[in-house]
Amino acid sequence: MRRVARFEQVAQKHFPIGGSKSDFSPLLATWYTTDGRLELTGEDWQLAVSEIGEDFHEWPSGRVVVRQRETDAIMAELRKLDKIPAPPQDRAKKIELRRKLRYMQHREYGIQEILRMLYTNERLKFYMLDLDETGVDAQEILQAIIEFELARTEIPAKEEKIRLSPPTPDLLIGPRSSTSVADSDIPVNIPSSDFIEILNAEHEFPNKYYGNPMVQVVSELPDSVRRRFAIPAIIRRIDRIMHEDRKTLAEMQIAGYLDLNMWKYTY
Repeated sequence: MRRVARFEQVAQKHFPIGGSKSDFSPLLATWYTTDGRLELTGEDWQLAVSEIGEDFHEWPSGRVVVRQRETDAIMAELRKLDKIPAPPQDRAKKIELRRKLRYMQHREYGIQEILRMLYTNERLKFYMLDLDETGVDAQEILQAIIEFELARTEIPAKEEKIRLSPPTPDLLIGPRSSTSVADSDIPVNIPSSDFIEILNAEHEFPNKYYGNPMVQVVSELPDSVRRRFAIPAIIRRIDRIMHEDRKTLAEMQIAGYLDLNMWKYTY
């Protein structure tokens, strides 16, 4: 199915993914999760992420589906309930299952849209494909985004915290919602061990760079903090502002929000 879906004429005939030629969206990959955790690991995950980068380059209208095994289980249970007469208690159970399924699919679709944004916007694609040719950045950023959204687990508040702020939020034009977070910084909880790495990096920075102090931007953070916490949090914030304030990627880019490494950090 994945290979066939890339051939537009064949896919539209047998697998009508889009409603018209302009809507054609080939399925590039399906990534499964269990209990909010990606099933792909190690080299398999590394290759999957590398492939997706090149796939989006060739098929920018494509999509990656992130699918929870729990979603499939609920759908199977609903199909089972459809085959039998429905007394009131079963109808109530079915409604609850459908509601839960709707929430789960909403999260899956949200991740799908973020992935497309990362690989079809030229500025963001640079961070995912070109800035780190080893591919480690993209692997860890994507894993953090997916698992945060589906597992809904954060570092406990008793751990350390950094705050991230956009470089030039005053350049974001146009009206905003009454609850806009466009000007607000992002609190990000991180493990104490990673916070110590930040302090060590700040201490060692002048020795490495001719006495110059850090300017405290994301690019200067230790790799583990930047990949697993800072950039994923920034991407989620960009997505939120776009939806809540109805901003375009072009507007966000003009205001500097897409310059991920130039966001400032404090603690």
